[in-house]
Amino acid sequence: MPARNTTNFDARKLTFTEAKPNKKGGNYATMAYENEDGRVTFQLGAMPNELLHTPFGVDDSNPQDPTSGKQVKLNLSPPAKTFLKRLEQATLDAAEQHSVSWFKKKLTKDKIASLYNPIVKEDESGEYPDRIVLKVFDKGTQNISSELWTKVFVIKKKGDGYTREVEGTLADVTPNSWLIPVVKVKSGVYFMNGKFGTSLVATALVVIMEEGETSSSGGSGVDYENVVLVDKDAEMPEAEEGEGE
Repeated sequence: MPARNTTNFDARKLTFTEAKPNKKGGNYATMAYENEDGRVTFQLGAMPNELLHTPFGVDDSNPQDPTSGKQVKLNLSPPAKTFLKRLEQATLDAAEQHSVSWFKKKLTKDKIASLYNPIVKEDESGEYPDRIVLKVFDKGTQNISSELWTKVFVIKKKGDGYTREVEGTLADVTPNSWLIPVVKVKSGVYFMNGKFGTSLVATALVVIMEEGETSSSGGSGVDYENVVLVDKDAEMPEAEEGEGE
């Protein structure tokens, strides 16, 4: 399915299935947008106030198991947070509707909320920014669908403008980078260790750099009209049946 951005993605159009078994002996529920085939895909960014900042770069906390993916923690812009909170609410509403199938019993809203692993990681103290954690996969990662491998595009300053370099790698995602991610929902809704939630994978990252170094200004001056992350008319491969957390 085509990628949408935060302005033309309507979370009310998400649909969810009953729970079904995955290959690992657990359960998952499929998420779709307007009943389209393929993983739900959206773009966070493409406007200056939606650039996301990563304070740490790529975290490879489990190098012994590449299939678990690396992680990128991103500070959320206000528009990105608003969009993701709507995605969370759509999932919570679906959990109430499918409570018996998903949890084997009818649960209250409060109970469902207590079991939910939120996408937006909010710091109750207010000391740190609200964040999101995205999985990333190196190109060629075995036992991971190629549509989930992360493509990196590097935009570097050149004179008064910016130019795109297509041949980037995850090594370009350094601490204090400013990014525009394209995100896929990995497997719909997962159920694990008494919790449920949604895993998000960055299948494309646009890294905005100053000439010769990482920009700390948020990449102001980028010609966003010419930044093409995905072909909006391209069809994404259909999610593999039974693939879940």
